[in-house]
Amino acid sequence: MDNQLLQIQNRTCRIYGTASAEYLLLQMVDEHDLAGMEREVEAIRRQTAHLFLLAAVQVENWNDDLWKENNKVTILIDADGCPVVDLTIQTAAKYKVPVLILCDTAHQIQRDGAQTLTFDKGADSVDFALVNRVHPGDLVITQDYGLASMCLARCARVLNQNGLEYTSENIDSLLFRRHENKKLLRAGKHPKGASKRTKEQNMAYKNALEKILQTV
Repeated sequence: MDNQLLQIQNRTCRIYGTASAEYLLLQMVDEHDLAGMEREVEAIRRQTAHLFLLAAVQVENWNDDLWKENNKVTILIDADGCPVVDLTIQTAAKYKVPVLILCDTAHQIQRDGAQTLTFDKGADSVDFALVNRVHPGDLVITQDYGLASMCLARCARVLNQNGLEYTSENIDSLLFRRHENKKLLRAGKHPKGASKRTKEQNMAYKNALEKILQTV
């Protein structure tokens, strides 16, 4: 049912996905955003086996309609297994940027200086929750290539725990690498795991994060 029109009061809503979906994604869009909606929907489809329904609500100016009280950038952390939660909060406080932590019930993460949202444990539950809350210009912290791809499609900036910024130029090669690693796992071959985190990695991440926050 891709690109079906639905009128809700005075709003035109475009519906993409499956009617019997497990997840509902909401997004405010203007005329410029609509031109890329089908590409965004395809990017989400490539990254998950779950059924979803995306409702694109048309507005005159999504920034004005969505951020009438606050137009600041938000940092959203995919916190399950993330080693830089505390470092992110400390750095964000320096620039007075709000931080939103998203995790599942297996990882109860509460920190002063940040808001935490906890979701039921399940494949992609945190990913969909984060994608549903990210807005153009926000900064997402994740080591998940699939989630990074979906956030890039929504015009967010995305950084990993080692200071690598995901972009439209490098995300395809990273997704291909993930695909190849999954093939090795299915064949019974286990790629070399990550080594112990170093101070140099933390410093590289902090420097990359500060460089981005200095521009917002």
